[in-house]
Amino acid sequence: MNSAYPVGMSEPDAPIGENLARIRRARGHTQEELAHAAEVSVDVIARLEQGRKHTARWSTLSALAHALDVELSELVMTRTPLATPKENPALLNLRRALTDIGEMPWSGDFAENESTTSPLQLNETIQSAWFRYQSGEFALLAQLLPNLLADARRLGAPESLASVYHMAAGIAVTLGREDLALHAVEKALCCADGRALPQAASATFGSWVLLKQGRYGDAETVAVRQAEEIEPGFQKGTSEQLALFGHLLINASAAAVRANRGVRAAELLDVAAGAAMRLGADVCSQQSVFGPAVVAMTAVNNAVELGEMDTALQLASTMPKAPRVPATWAARCLLNIAYAAAESGNDVAAVDALWRSRTMAGEWMRYHPLGRAVVRDLLERVSRRTSPRLRTLAAELKVVP
Repeated sequence: MNSAYPVGMSEPDAPIGENLARIRRARGHTQEELAHAAEVSVDVIARLEQGRKHTARWSTLSALAHALDVELSELVMTRTPLATPKENPALLNLRRALTDIGEMPWSGDFAENESTTSPLQLNETIQSAWFRYQSGEFALLAQLLPNLLADARRLGAPESLASVYHMAAGIAVTLGREDLALHAVEKALCCADGRALPQAASATFGSWVLLKQGRYGDAETVAVRQAEEIEPGFQKGTSEQLALFGHLLINASAAAVRANRGVRAAELLDVAAGAAMRLGADVCSQQSVFGPAVVAMTAVNNAVELGEMDTALQLASTMPKAPRVPATWAARCLLNIAYAAAESGNDVAAVDALWRSRTMAGEWMRYHPLGRAVVRDLLERVSRRTSPRLRTLAAELKVVP
């Protein structure tokens, strides 16, 4: 199927209610029949379809999707590009959810008052959301996070709430709203209540957001200071401490290299490598992502930032073939490898790295400018002998030579 949009997305700009009504009617169900099959209140279905309710709890939407025999994304996603935040209702929902909604009249719109999520259900949902987040399914998460925030607030679960705020920060950055992302990090820090490790987890996001803002000195300072606060002892450091410590140093190294301070970046990465060696394996959790593969990927990324393309490609050749890291982390490194290969004149290797990045995290790749830049450069050089893969990438990323 040739389409400018991923399979499973709904008609352009169609909100959840319109999707729900369209799919329900296509299946031949009444609202009452669907409510019975999904074990969901018929009032919730009616309010969604009438536009009086704009979204619903993750578990509710999952139940409706299951009863309708469709993917969750087909029910909740629109074809409005996530990269155009001014026109995307997901941005409005996320912004509203990140403000103090306690006394505002529309606060009840984010979750059904007639149902209550248990702590176990909330934790399971957050785990599922994190998997989607680390896989780069940001458009879907932008639709669902407001309800997740409302449930975590209602249960008064600070660790769960902080975790959702961290995801919200990541989505806000993707939407191009770093100020909103910092606000989410600030909210997460309030949940930490001064505890060292939860505070460090928020600092990994905070330093990353500052990095995205181009505030490299601030990003490095935040990451290093927090790493010093939790620096694990040589013998007594726990895996959680080591992972958070190393993740913060990775952020600090990235900030230093973008400030063109290569020596400082290498020093920070060396300390991180020592922590990775002690850790022994890569850790991928809601709090941190760190380990030997992360250090190896950061070395590649840093070499590219410094313009050392041959070094980057040599380092890439020694990286683990199947690193146990989130898809988005591996995909980001592959974009740098593609850039280094293209700059070195190896167009075949560049396209291969781009394709692997697309395979790992296709949706995420569409939001990252580096992928589009490399594809555009390749098209300008090889327009007469463009490979099918490069043509596919150009179409999906909407790149015109």
